[in-house]
Amino acid sequence: MVGFVWMGHIVSADDLHQKLAEFRYWYNHTRPHQHLCGRTPAEVWTGRKKATGTPYYFSGWDGQLAGWYFPG
Repeated sequence: MVGFVWMGHIVSADDLHQKLAEFRYWYNHTRPHQHLCGRTPAEVWTGRKKATGTPYYFSGWDGQLAGWYFPG
C-alpha cells in the first residue's frame, strides 16, 4: 500500500484530504486488527462487541483499501 500513495496520485489538497479520510475509515472501521481480537479500533473505542449487522462493502484508493464494514 505504501507504494500506492505517491505524489503522482495526489493532485490537490482536496484529493489528499479525501484519500486520508478514506484510509482512516478503512483502518478504523473496516480492517479487523489481530491485536484487538479481530475487532476494529472503532468497535473497541465505543465498547461494542464484534458487529454482526448487515455488512457494507467498502473500497477506496482504486481498490487498494477494501473490506466489509459491519455497522453496530
